[in-house]
Amino acid sequence: MRYFIGFLIKGEAKDFHCKLIQEIFERFTVEPLINKLDPHITLKAPFEATEEQASKVVQIVEGFCSTVQPIGLKLSNFGRFDTNVVFVDVEENAWLQLVFRNLNERLGKEKWLTFEKFDFAKRFHSTIVSGNFEEERFSQIWDFVSTKSVSIEMVFDGIAIFRKMNGKWEIFKEFKFSYS
Repeated sequence: MRYFIGFLIKGEAKDFHCKLIQEIFERFTVEPLINKLDPHITLKAPFEATEEQASKVVQIVEGFCSTVQPIGLKLSNFGRFDTNVVFVDVEENAWLQLVFRNLNERLGKEKWLTFEKFDFAKRFHSTIVSGNFEEERFSQIWDFVSTKSVSIEMVFDGIAIFRKMNGKWEIFKEFKFSYS
């Protein structure tokens, strides 16, 4: 089974994210990502795991979350990767980088768990549009998104483990940060 680990975007940030995805869908007929997964910030790229391995990941994430306090984050500006991804940027945050590094160190003790370049060279973001676009169409989407502005504060207060079921990513387990 396939899994990934991320931070669920909620509240005002989720509302903004979903509204923008809907606007892009209506204007450009791009399949809305919210049909496939909830708005999130990826912390560990997708990986294959057996039920036993997934249980171990659950234990690691649950234990990790008990050692972390909530962190303030800010969504600001937009970015892109090549001509296939548009995203909302997360402002640089040293505490978030430390949490990310510490989580990956714990997960890295599991020899079966693979890590990709994406798992280390991290630019925190939340994808709005993803696909194989012709350059002109992508430019139109990017030009439209570039007219928007975003500056939303939110709290990073937990981690979710997502599981792919029937072509859609669902929340498998969610843990709140509980260190006080």
